[in-house]
Parts: sequence; structure tokens; C-alpha cells
Amino acid sequence: MTQTLKEVSKFDSEPALKCPACKTQPLLPGRSGKSPVELDVCQTCRGIWFDRDEFHHVFQVGAMELRCEPEARPTRWKCPCCSRALRRTTYPQTETEVLMCIDCDGVWTKPEDILVIRRQRLLLRRKGKLRKYAPMTGRKGKWIRYVNDRIAELQR
Repeated sequence: MTQTLKEVSKFDSEPALKCPACKTQPLLPGRSGKSPVELDVCQTCRGIWFDRDEFHHVFQVGAMELRCEPEARPTRWKCPCCSRALRRTTYPQTETEVLMCIDCDGVWTKPEDILVIRRQRLLLRRKGKLRKYAPMTGRKGKWIRYVNDRIAELQR
């Protein structure tokens, strides 16, 4: 027996997440390649929502912890989980912007952006310039670099 989305959602304990780009379209469960992670995908714009820490299950993450910096620029798109404004942030070791929620650390992106991230990281790997993890940015990164510099000075 086939159930429609409306029939399924009225039995679910959680309301369906809404697409940040389309605003009214539900995000439906889907998979990315061989990944064991079930992602939330918009059937209209094909955008993908990654809950906290799902991003690194799909491909190797370029940061120890992928988190949105407080300085990141807010957008008009809202987080499907907590309704806060998503913020533009550059994915580590690439030039590709993704949208992140500063509260729940979810990531919203288009499938083509994921391909660009993979290509950029593959190119860095081939050149021998891909670091296991990118240095931290923002206030936290500045503070860690400051502490590391002071330790290095003491060791001289």
C-alpha cells in the first residue's frame, strides 16, 4: 500500500521540515551515494539539509568541527529545524559558500556545491596541499593561534 506524504506526515511525531529555499516544500528523506546517513532533500530545488555532524559522513570534513562562526553573514533563508536565519560561511579549504545555522550547526547546500567542494578538495589533495583539518577561524581561531604563538616564543 502506497501512502502519500500527507498521510505519512499526520502519523509522524515530528512535523516535516520545510525547504529553506522554497519555503513551503517539505524536505524528504534521501541518501547520498553509499552514505549510511539519511539526509533531508527538497524534491523541487534539490537542496540538501545536513543535520549537525552529518556532513562528515558524506565526505571527509575539512575542519575538526564544522561550526558556523558568529561573524558569518545572515541570509534570508531560515533554518528548517529552529527557524533562525542561516548564515553564509565558506567551507574549509575551499572557496565554496554553504549556509549554516549558528544554533543547531545544520548545513544547507545545493548538490552542485557539494560537487564543487569535492573537486576543490581533490585538487588540493593531488597538489599535496590538503590538510587533514583546516585551521579554525573567527575569534576562537585567533585565540588558539595567539596561545600557540606565545608557547612557541617560550620554547625559543
